[in-house]
Amino acid sequence: MKRHAVRNLLILQIVVVVIAAAVLFFVRANASYPGLAALYGGAMALANTLLLAFRTRRASVVKSSPRGQAVGLMAGMIERLVVTLVGFALGMGWLGLDPISLLIGFAVAQLAYTAGGRSLREAAIAGMTQQQRQR
Repeated sequence: MKRHAVRNLLILQIVVVVIAAAVLFFVRANASYPGLAALYGGAMALANTLLLAFRTRRASVVKSSPRGQAVGLMAGMIERLVVTLVGFALGMGWLGLDPISLLIGFAVAQLAYTAGGRSLREAAIAGMTQQQRQR
């Protein structure tokens, strides 16, 4: 997977989250720190993107069996789930951030990931060897 594809995806997510945080700052003015909550939710989605890129790169570089690569990717999936659940618990519970704004920030970053995921997928396919593509 090419680094510039991940970087471009992260930039897209950051821009969308900052715009959403600015809009929420004005729209949900009665909530406590709506912009900060949206930025926090977006940061959780960015962490998920970085973890996915790390695990995908590691699985494609390691010269292990396809089963070992699948186990690594499954471990990454569980890791992202735990990071997300703990992030939501900390944000809403301990930090007391506005839940709606936090969820909106997370959701728009995930939508940006979906929109920009095509370039990431194309970069991953381009980085694969011919032998890996035939599997």
